[in-house]
Amino acid sequence: MLGSGGRSKYLGPTAGSEWLKDSETQIVTDSPSATRPPSPKVPQSAASLQASHPTFGTAAIAFPFSTSAAGTSTQDLLSHLPPREEAWTLAESYYRYCAWHHDVAPKPMFEKTFNRVYKLSEGGTLSPRVNPQEIALVFIIMAQGTLYNIEMPNYDPSAEDWLHLSERALVEGNFLSNNMVAGLQTLHLMAHMHLQLDKGERGDIAWPLWGLVMRLVQAMGMHRDGACWNLPHDVVEERRKVFWECNAADTFQAHCFSRPCAVNPDHCDVVFPSEPPNASGEKSYSILRFELSQLSSEILNMAMKVRKPAYSDVIGLDVRLCEFERNLPFSLRCRTALLSMPSRYPQFEAAIAASPEPSRRSMTISFQQSNLALNISETIINLHRPYYAKALYEEIDDRVKSVYAPSFLTVIERCAMIIAIVNDIHTRFPAVSTRQWNFWYHVFGSALCLGTLVLRDPSNPMGTFVLSQIDAAINLFTSLIRNGANTPRYNRNLQWLMKLRARASSKISKASTPQQHTNNNNSQQDNDHDHNSDRHRSREEREESEDVELLGWRTRLIERAGQNHKTIRTIHFAPTPNGSHITSIPNPSPGGTRVEGSHGGGGAAVGGDIGSPGLTMPSSSFPWVTPDSTDGFLNEFWDPMLLQDIFGPPHE
Repeated sequence: MLGSGGRSKYLGPTAGSEWLKDSETQIVTDSPSATRPPSPKVPQSAASLQASHPTFGTAAIAFPFSTSAAGTSTQDLLSHLPPREEAWTLAESYYRYCAWHHDVAPKPMFEKTFNRVYKLSEGGTLSPRVNPQEIALVFIIMAQGTLYNIEMPNYDPSAEDWLHLSERALVEGNFLSNNMVAGLQTLHLMAHMHLQLDKGERGDIAWPLWGLVMRLVQAMGMHRDGACWNLPHDVVEERRKVFWECNAADTFQAHCFSRPCAVNPDHCDVVFPSEPPNASGEKSYSILRFELSQLSSEILNMAMKVRKPAYSDVIGLDVRLCEFERNLPFSLRCRTALLSMPSRYPQFEAAIAASPEPSRRSMTISFQQSNLALNISETIINLHRPYYAKALYEEIDDRVKSVYAPSFLTVIERCAMIIAIVNDIHTRFPAVSTRQWNFWYHVFGSALCLGTLVLRDPSNPMGTFVLSQIDAAINLFTSLIRNGANTPRYNRNLQWLMKLRARASSKISKASTPQQHTNNNNSQQDNDHDHNSDRHRSREEREESEDVELLGWRTRLIERAGQNHKTIRTIHFAPTPNGSHITSIPNPSPGGTRVEGSHGGGGAAVGGDIGSPGLTMPSSSFPWVTPDSTDGFLNEFWDPMLLQDIFGPPHE
């Protein structure tokens, strides 16, 4: 996308559906939108700092590029800390409800920093002195704790107050040139927080923050193992832990935006931190996530290459991912995931025997089981989704006979698994799961991915199964909103799912209705071509064309052409001597969403009987909606680069 003022944005071959949806539906602006939700009221403590230092209220202007705190002092920052007990309550909320997933600042280490900061704020003297970056870490963990504290309202505005104080503390600590581990930890958590906050452009903020983190990692030499320099053991372990948490986040988020990750694995020699195994001697959750991130990095590297690998290489990576999944420690296996995997566990008894009993009391282990299964399925989908799309677009009666059938079946099975996993954990821990934004991000993407099957092939035997999965996703988002997460993002996603359900159901109904016209004689056909039938046929043809556009098979360039509309051009690719792409054809109707062009390819999956009762979920009683046929609710779900990046020019 290109804005008239120079702003540009790119999303690549495996970008998440939520980012693609937002990019398609939002105007590309060159300045902050006037309709953005208002900032929360500044609490009294922060208001006093703003009064004494007017630049505090515009922290985004100074952060992260100013090396001056604009007059803010360490004492100013310390004066805005809440009472120790209140602050520690928020920190405990972060460690209980969030750090089970990503733990860049382990509690024992952070507690020492917390105590030093509070000792100084309470009038004590310390040697060495507290660096403002350490104060920033305290503030950002309080901000995260506010977001995840189930005793507080969803998205309590005080979370952003702590965020802004943390930003000011980083600037005061001159973090760009005075590189410290505390600064890395703070920036990493800030990026996570921006994705959690429902402010429209938070993904755009999070991405460069993670990139900044990885640049600072390199500047600090943390991509090289500290043992090489005989550093103290505790320093080596801290650097290892922080590196792998930051690197894993960068890799997984690079997949979500489909952009290259920051660090070449060949340039790193950092070993995993020495985390003790569990009581059964099994690997920890964090170590398994780090291992998975390495596999994910290989898949991302494959997707980003200009010259694509053979399909056999894709299958080879799939084998490694499945082997990783089979070797998960028993205690970290998710029973719901196994029950939703008929390709590997055709009998329920085998899935039950291979997994521990789900718990309604052990929250941390339950979320780790669910999230690990979800991340594995997400990684497998990232690998196979382009070939699932290719299988969908082949002119073939039975897609299971496609050369890409393994990918076709795998994506269907894994999308259903993700929906089932989130349904299970949300049923057991609704107050906590409501605040785990990544769960809902993947439910939405999985439902759209499955819905594409029906829109493209409404007579497919798995159509009813797909509708049941969309129903389950609708029920989940409805429950999410009823549980207090009534945000614009989730409301928009629910509306999109409802439109998808109505459109998919309509397509299936039309596909199952016998054709009204026969070829008995030509004269009868000629008599039928009156004005009304012509208009009806034109509408049908237009809807069919729009269905193709809803799949987004082509590369699209979205340009801001005016204040209230944008122009969309289809980019057609053909070989050139240097392998680059070529010409573009303007959209014939500026400001609209119709794009002319040739059809492209897609992706596929590995699995068994997807129609198995084990994958069927209860139908929804949610009311249907009748969307306008011109609604672009699935515009650009499939990344348009598939044509060029994976399957070559359109005519191939």
